[in-house]
Amino acid sequence: TSWYTVPAAVKASGGRVPVYAFVQDNVDAYIVYDQYKNIRYFITKAFRSEVTMLSISSYTDATIKRCYPKAKVIRVGSFVRDEFFEIPYVMPSQRVRVLSTIARAGHLKGFDIFVKAVRELWKRRKDFRVKILNTIRLGQLGDLGFPYEELPPRWKPIGMAEFYASSYAFVYTSMFESFGLPPLEAMATGTPVVMTYNEGSKEYARHGVNALVAEPENYRQVADYLDYLLDNPDEADRLSLGGVETARQFRFDKFMERFKAAIGL
Repeated sequence: TSWYTVPAAVKASGGRVPVYAFVQDNVDAYIVYDQYKNIRYFITKAFRSEVTMLSISSYTDATIKRCYPKAKVIRVGSFVRDEFFEIPYVMPSQRVRVLSTIARAGHLKGFDIFVKAVRELWKRRKDFRVKILNTIRLGQLGDLGFPYEELPPRWKPIGMAEFYASSYAFVYTSMFESFGLPPLEAMATGTPVVMTYNEGSKEYARHGVNALVAEPENYRQVADYLDYLLDNPDEADRLSLGGVETARQFRFDKFMERFKAAIGL
């Protein structure tokens, strides 16, 4: 399920059985930011292996083909687990004004962009709350310049579906993703999404239809979109319905049909 496991799978097969690689990689982050010696060479070598690549998005299609134009690629896509569709739907306009996000380690995950955006928003208004699921695992998040509720890394008393559904809007500011599942999970629960653009997000995110999509790293634009949603709950409701409709296209049963067909089951 990653470029660095492909050679091991090929070697283990001994050429006796077909090998399939479920490709979820976001290799741009490795190539652009990582300083590992010869990383581009090893990524390209992995994707040039004689295997069938099961791709989750148009981004991963392009990544594989860029490394090996003759590669066999079958798009199977990704999915949202059923539990996210089982939450009773409440229109955002009827919810408490809570803005939520997931804090993840590493600059590319964009938590610093979220912090800057909410600081900017906090200067303008204070009629909202902030909820942060902390997966950074580096202790407490500390003073961020605005009040917030911090949920610890192992927070699972009622599940991720409820985490999204208890929010007025979910914010996702990652810069590099091969797909980016959390916004789609939030959509499945009827929660409006404000996010920054990344290549993987184009698989499902449509600005003004099912989300508000800002330019990468543009925290002021993120703050503007949150400001707009707080002032216009009817728009939050409209985006919510668009998100639910989009998420339904990524249900697990449809994914499994494509996956089984791809591997001949």
